[in-house]
Amino acid sequence: MTEEEYNSMSAKEQEAYENYLRPTDKEIAELDAYYNLFGGYLREYVEVKEKEENWLSKWKEHKDDEDEDTYWEIEWNNELIENKGINRIEIELKSIIEQCAKNPSKELIERKIKRLEVKFNQFHNGLADCIKFILTYIEDENLYNLGHTEAWIYLDKYLEKLEGKEESIKRKSKTLSTPKWIKGDIERLIKQMKVEGFISKDYNEESIKDCFSGKPIKEIKPIEFINGIHNSTKAQLMHHIDKANLISKSTQEEKAYIIGINKNDYKNALSRQKEGVKITHIQELKRVVWSVTSLL
Repeated sequence: MTEEEYNSMSAKEQEAYENYLRPTDKEIAELDAYYNLFGGYLREYVEVKEKEENWLSKWKEHKDDEDEDTYWEIEWNNELIENKGINRIEIELKSIIEQCAKNPSKELIERKIKRLEVKFNQFHNGLADCIKFILTYIEDENLYNLGHTEAWIYLDKYLEKLEGKEESIKRKSKTLSTPKWIKGDIERLIKQMKVEGFISKDYNEESIKDCFSGKPIKEIKPIEFINGIHNSTKAQLMHHIDKANLISKSTQEEKAYIIGINKNDYKNALSRQKEGVKITHIQELKRVVWSVTSLL
């Protein structure tokens, strides 16, 4: 559906359409698992492997006078290549999950994990993302519901040891904090958000900076976007900021909070992109991120 078609609907029709797109409990659980692969550290592993095959192209290797469209074409092509690499890993992990469902023994899952250790040697965080993906699938009641088995016990203990005690406690307590701004000029980002009409021209800049300060989310106010900016656009803006490595690693729930939407809508927006659904204001949000990355 195009932006024009959506805007031509009545408020009631738009609400019905949004409800139709809203994921089921099963889809939400799958998106939780999916995010561990596509929103975590696994992309770093894929980038290294794909660069070894000379598939990825770097913007800095191209001429300085090439325009912004060329830059985003390169970035988009690289992202597609990376996604294909992660998809191949996803297929491998789902095969392990299906085999585990047939035989959820400690012995089987232990041997499967040893093979993953070899594959992800020197990529500690990527391995952890794979374990989280498998764990989500086998423990969630809307998926395989194997949280009572030896396989689940082994994986949970393995992940706890892999992450370290402190990180494990944080994971289980679900302490939520805003991501930290770690690279580039955040003031350029804020200025461009005003230029593109995402936020008002008199928006308090300190309020936005708080959203990228590492503070507990309870201590900050979500960004207030101008009316007409859809949740899918907000989610994509945050996704591009995250992918450009301008902020520290954070959960979907944390990123969703600071842009004022719930985590299920955030997941849904990313899922719709994977399915090829057109995102509104895509060029504007890319210019917002480009305003920062162009000077890195």
